[in-house]
Amino acid sequence: MYFNAGKKEKISRGDIAGFLIKQGGMKPESIGRIIVKDHSALAAVPADEAATLLSRIASEKLKGKRVRTSLLR
Repeated sequence: MYFNAGKKEKISRGDIAGFLIKQGGMKPESIGRIIVKDHSALAAVPADEAATLLSRIASEKLKGKRVRTSLLR
């Protein structure tokens, strides 16, 4: 899963993990590796849950900021 926010927007791996758990309803053990770059982030999520997860978090805010998310295949 791709996020269009990163280190320069003050987003950390913990922020993304908490966002996916709280707003996305995921279990902590189902979240894979999270990579945060300067202006983007990637999170590994199970492929069978990705589409429903994207629809759940599309309208949510991450740390009070609107963040676009998309799926990478």
